[in-house]
Amino acid sequence: MDLNVIKKLAEKRVGGLKKLAADIGMSEANLHRCINNNKMQGGDLEQIASIFGVSVDVFFDSNAEVYVNDVMDLDKIKSYIEENGIGLVSLASKMKISKVALENILNGSDVKISLVESLAGALGVKVVDLFNDKQLEANIVDVPVTEDKSMYEELIALRAENKLLREIQGLSARSQAHVG
Repeated sequence: MDLNVIKKLAEKRVGGLKKLAADIGMSEANLHRCINNNKMQGGDLEQIASIFGVSVDVFFDSNAEVYVNDVMDLDKIKSYIEENGIGLVSLASKMKISKVALENILNGSDVKISLVESLAGALGVKVVDLFNDKQLEANIVDVPVTEDKSMYEELIALRAENKLLREIQGLSARSQAHVG
């Protein structure tokens, strides 16, 4: 568990750790103590995750699904909100998150990919429309292209490995026919 993630998320939020502590009903000193000792109640972690609009997994796994807001076009997102005449409260309820979590997204905090998808759905736009075009094109160009032959060879290797694992587990050959 890495509760220093809370500090990183709070830095991007108006009010920082002091406001976060007030929002979860904890003193700022107690919140600092919990972070420094790397120990916190599960309910408090869930509350903090909800406020930031992230999964609780980010506190336990450094590889958890978090998307850094660097390539999101926040001005474009705000203009979509204004064009549709949607209030923050109604948009947050459509996304099934708190208003505070939505405000954090609009202020540039880290966002889970599923929240980006939810935001796009609530605004009635494609996910791609929420990102900066120049940075997105650069990322697309850098993606390596794999050949069909190498993918086919990998598929064969995975099927062989799967067959071997099923044999080790004692599953019948008949069951193997339905795998892959």
